[in-house]
Amino acid sequence: MEGVQTDADYVEPKGSQPNTESTVSREGIRRLAGPGQTNVFKALDLLPSLHTETADPFGLTANRAIRIRGKGAFHLGQTIEGLPLTGVVGGADIYDLENMDGITLYRGAVPPDKGFGFSNATGLIDQTILRPFDKPGFSVRESFGSYGFNRVYGRIDSGLLPTDTKLFASYSYTTAYKWRGAGESPANRHNLGFGFTQKLTDSAKLEIFGAYNDLESHDFRPLNYSQATRLDAFGKFDYNRRLSGIPGQDINYYDFNRREFSDFSLFANLEIKLTDTSRISVKPYYWRDDGFRLFASNNLLGSPGVTRWDIEHEQVGLVAQYDTSLQGVQVTLGYWWQDMESPPPPVGQKAYRVTASGDLAFAGWSVLSKQENHVFHSPYLVVNGQLGKANLRAGVRYLDQTVPGIRYYDTQGLPDVDYDNVFRFNPREDPTRRVASQSFQEWLPHFGVNYEITDEARAYFTYGRNYGRPDWGPQASLFNASRARFTAAGLNLDNLFRRLKPEISDNFDLGLRIGDGNWWVAPTLFYAIVNRKEVNLYDPAIQLTYYQSNAEARSYGAEIEAGITLWDDLSLFSSVSYNRYEFENDVRTAANTVIATKGKQVPDSPEVTAKVGLTYRFMGFAISPTVRYVGERFGDAENTQRVPSYTVADLYIDYEKKDLLGLGDITLGLSFLNVFDKRYIGIISQNDIQVAGNTTYYPGAPFTVAFTVGARF
Repeated sequence: MEGVQTDADYVEPKGSQPNTESTVSREGIRRLAGPGQTNVFKALDLLPSLHTETADPFGLTANRAIRIRGKGAFHLGQTIEGLPLTGVVGGADIYDLENMDGITLYRGAVPPDKGFGFSNATGLIDQTILRPFDKPGFSVRESFGSYGFNRVYGRIDSGLLPTDTKLFASYSYTTAYKWRGAGESPANRHNLGFGFTQKLTDSAKLEIFGAYNDLESHDFRPLNYSQATRLDAFGKFDYNRRLSGIPGQDINYYDFNRREFSDFSLFANLEIKLTDTSRISVKPYYWRDDGFRLFASNNLLGSPGVTRWDIEHEQVGLVAQYDTSLQGVQVTLGYWWQDMESPPPPVGQKAYRVTASGDLAFAGWSVLSKQENHVFHSPYLVVNGQLGKANLRAGVRYLDQTVPGIRYYDTQGLPDVDYDNVFRFNPREDPTRRVASQSFQEWLPHFGVNYEITDEARAYFTYGRNYGRPDWGPQASLFNASRARFTAAGLNLDNLFRRLKPEISDNFDLGLRIGDGNWWVAPTLFYAIVNRKEVNLYDPAIQLTYYQSNAEARSYGAEIEAGITLWDDLSLFSSVSYNRYEFENDVRTAANTVIATKGKQVPDSPEVTAKVGLTYRFMGFAISPTVRYVGERFGDAENTQRVPSYTVADLYIDYEKKDLLGLGDITLGLSFLNVFDKRYIGIISQNDIQVAGNTTYYPGAPFTVAFTVGARF
């Protein structure tokens, strides 16, 4: 088991094409994703212009955050083998990272043949499956550590069978207690994964992969700004361990703030080689998400209560692609289609009151609606070729998305039954909350050039347009909370939804990569123009505040990656970045209130980050310390709620013995996370579409130890 590696073992080298991405290798995943091996964000920790945090040390909780070049996860694209096998809300981390061969982070422009899904304006994370091995074998890993952490992972590979078939199947179980709050509230995760590859003919193959994931977890309680500035007193503040008998306090009982989700994912890849220079591939996929969230609400149907949000998705899609070479020019022509059941926004939510005995008593439906499906159609074209010492890439994607129509219902008097049965009681449709379906069309151009200066130096320039979905949920909530005022002003919910449009960003990168097999340096300058940004704005014509897609922002900065092998046993990787992400204008949020956002850094976005990791090897041991520095951030758009910078160090010690006693390969590992037990604020809830509101904060995870033993036979 190896640690943070040089170019070939940790961050894969950029090739001859124009690139704005970094790929973490299989060995890098094993190291940086930590003993939990579930959270893809953690595997990217050392990359430039990226800030990621989780509320627990193992990455199991849904309380997590990621920013890329200052922009948050709301518009982040996530794919498996190029397929968007996740939704907007619900389950996550469906695939075990032990089953991944690499993870690629795209910063800036996303190529037209990548980044399918609801959004990619923040960037794209794409994971590549570790295929079944040619040789039969069995792998097992056992990890345990602080806070009751335990993870068991096993994978069996069939090897290449006489039928030209290869298979793998894996299972993992992961559990851990929360490091703050009720110790009896663990996260429990069961995961099944499988893969199948079949050579059909000399020119055709079929691959099928899938996973089933079941997760139960309890949320961490956020802090307000006053509490966040006093971590000595509130560093372990969390949801209540016990019921008090006071309903207004008992909504914050830990077992009333949790989630459960079951996910199933299946996809295939059929590749047919037509000629020596052309092939077609067809990738159908399916994803189903079924679960619920419970969370405290201070104002739920007029008084404190607990919301139950049942979340179900069913998503089908297809990516079909034709690749060919025409006189040395590579041409890719493809098409992406997807059909998904909503949410967002929530289809149905129930309200409960906490009784004096500590039970949850049904108080009514707080949200009830019927929604149509969200449908995407997106053809794309990419052309790539060599012109002298320059590699040129140009392409375009046409995006056509249909936003579902929504019908909301009056919930008064409806009983406590499930969603499918509640319509038997004939709820009355509310005509002021009927939303018609909409369609949006966008052209997403892309261009890049990579120029070979010398054998050891390449320069590149890339331009591309990315997109981000509107946030429909707050629009519906705002209307429901102030329906009388909106209707008095002549506005219904459909009018408000039509003020929202997809966000568009134009991204420019200018970079250089210098180095040979022993060292490399890759500096990059970037700039992005963001249009139709959604913010909560005051409308003087009707004297109301609601979300509108008419703000502008910009992002710019510099980043550098570097790696070096000092000698055979010592290697180092580092990255440094400077990011500015700011609004172009001040924002009016009330008749007499203007938020001075112009030129201010968006919340939770550090200007400066620096990361470094090295590995020293001797006699089968690998010692890998890593250090992350995150600069000053702010919790509000006016930059008044200052959050100090912090530095966190981790240490990994591994030992590997090949072919022990002729039985197999044995690995041992120790992980020391947050070695110096640094107290700091990790997650800030405010995102880049919010300019006002109550920001919440989450403390970073404390010093944690985990031990891992693994074997492959």
